[in-house]
Amino acid sequence: MARNRTLANLRADVRFLSDTQGLTVRHVDADLSRAINQSIQRFREMVSANAINHYLTSVTKTTTAGATSPYPFQTLDLSSETPAVVRVYAVDALIRGNVVPLTPEQFSARADYQGSRGLTGQPAAFANWTTYKLAILPAPDAVYSLVVWYLPQATDLSADGDTFDGIAGYEEWVVWDVVVKLINRDQFPQLYATATAERDALKRDMVHALGGVNQRSVGTRRDTVGEKTQNRKRFR
Repeated sequence: MARNRTLANLRADVRFLSDTQGLTVRHVDADLSRAINQSIQRFREMVSANAINHYLTSVTKTTTAGATSPYPFQTLDLSSETPAVVRVYAVDALIRGNVVPLTPEQFSARADYQGSRGLTGQPAAFANWTTYKLAILPAPDAVYSLVVWYLPQATDLSADGDTFDGIAGYEEWVVWDVVVKLINRDQFPQLYATATAERDALKRDMVHALGGVNQRSVGTRRDTVGEKTQNRKRFR
C-alpha cells in the first residue's frame, strides 16, 4: 500500500526538523518545494540503484534484423518514451517463447559480440550508448520482442496537494536531505553533521529493509561477471 505525503506535508516536516517554522522569508515555500523535488529525484535513483524496484516501469519494443549502420550493434532508441527515461535497469528478450534477461554490458564491450559467425545473432546483452539509446548485442538476426525496464522521469510536485509515495515512510530521507541543505545554507556545522548522520542512517535502514524484497539469497545471486565472459566467448 502506498503511503502518500503531500508537498505541504513535506514542507511542514522540513520546517519542523530544521526548526525554521518562523523563517518564512529566509526559507520561502518556493525554495523548499524546489529542494524537495530535487531530493525526490535523488531518492528515486538511489533506491533503484539498490535493487529496490518500486519506481520502475516497462515498455515493450521490437527489434529489426541486422546492425544499425555503421555500428556493429543495433540501436534501440527510447528518446520518445513517455514518461521519459532516467536510467535503464534491465532488458528482457522473448526468444523461442522464453523470457531471457539480457546481460548488462559496458559500452566498451560493444565489439566483443562478433566473430566467425558475423555480426548478428540472438540478443545476449545490452549497453547504454546514451541515456536514451541502447546497443543490443549482438545485432539481432531476426525480429525479437524486448521489454525494457527503466526508471521514468517524475513530475515535480507543484501544488500543495500533490503527493509523493515514500514506500513505507521513507519519504523521511527526502525530508532530512532537504534539512541538510538548509542547515548547510545557514552555516551550522555541528547540526549539519547530525542531520547528515540521520539521513545516512535512514538510507542504511531502508536498503536493509527493502533491498531484500523478492531478492534471492546471497548464495544464489547471478554471476554477472561469468555471464559476460561466457557471452563474449560465444561470439569469438
